[in-house]
Amino acid sequence: MRRISAKRGGDRHVPRVVALYQPRFNAMLEALGHHFPEWMRWSNPEGGMIVWAESSIELDLLELYQESVRHNVAYVPGTFFFAQSGAGRNTMRLNFTMNSEKRIGDAI
Repeated sequence: MRRISAKRGGDRHVPRVVALYQPRFNAMLEALGHHFPEWMRWSNPEGGMIVWAESSIELDLLELYQESVRHNVAYVPGTFFFAQSGAGRNTMRLNFTMNSEKRIGDAI
């Protein structure tokens, strides 16, 4: 049986993944810059499929999540990624892989 090395497989796979997700990533960053208020800041990751956003004012993004779902928009409240109970309620985790650029812009 012939084995394919991870490097050779990755050499073919990674460019395809980047080509698929780069426009969605760009759409998310553009929408965040256009629609989010100045008191929100977000990451500009070099890799991965997540943008991390944080409010610099006291804002409960877990509570806001409930309202956003009523409008068919979802994100992961960042509080679930903190070890201390109640920490990170002003943060959110945004995934740009599941929707088109237009839907990402509309959702943001």
